[in-house]
Amino acid sequence: MRNNRLTNFSIATLDQLFMVDVSNNHFTTELPPDSFIGLKQLQVLHAANVGLKTLKKPYFSHLKNLRRLDLSGNGIELVEVGAFTSEYDNNFELRDINLSHNRIRRLPENIFLVLRQPEHINLADNRLEKVDEIFKFNRDMVQFSPVQIILSNNSLRNDHFTADTFKHLLARQHYIELDLSHNKLAWVSEAAFGKLLHEDSRNVVRLNHNLMQCTNCRNRWLIERAAANPNFLKTISLDNCIENKQLVDLKLSDFKHCN
Repeated sequence: MRNNRLTNFSIATLDQLFMVDVSNNHFTTELPPDSFIGLKQLQVLHAANVGLKTLKKPYFSHLKNLRRLDLSGNGIELVEVGAFTSEYDNNFELRDINLSHNRIRRLPENIFLVLRQPEHINLADNRLEKVDEIFKFNRDMVQFSPVQIILSNNSLRNDHFTADTFKHLLARQHYIELDLSHNKLAWVSEAAFGKLLHEDSRNVVRLNHNLMQCTNCRNRWLIERAAANPNFLKTISLDNCIENKQLVDLKLSDFKHCN
């Protein structure tokens, strides 16, 4: 059904479907809340670029086997509380969520707390103003590899990250690969990222294509840690800084101007 001119559809009676792709259609109204009821075998749902503006709670609550959900390119502005909550909480399998290229500014509290085994959450190219809720996962989450979280191209600044941003993640000893490329970060805040990059070497942060000032005094802690642990900077991916320098080439002597 992909790449057509569908204005509506009804597939609820096709209860053995494994994958549905309705992307790039022209639905004249919001998807009805019962659009996918009955598809209890569905594991993959692509609904990219279908004009969805609000992500409503009932859409996916009956899809107990859903693993991959692509809602990119819709212009979504509102994500309702419990949008990913399932009536089959103990069996909820959703692992891959693509919400990139939308207009999301904020996510509701505990939006991802229901996920048992998240693997990939893509929020690139949105308008995020608050990020703390993204890093709250279920205490009993099953984890075999880092959760990949993509927040690139959101115009995120240093004041979006505080000492509390990753506290839930750290308290539950979960680990992530965090892509913050193509934002507006000027330094790496020790208050925000210090414990994340220290507690578990499996945590990785990508900072390519920001406005990074490598010799900013607030980056000195990175070089101090690297002096004590030569492998420390492997947890950070950063291309050239605005001074045309590489973070890995810096020494403590480059921070003589700092008090």
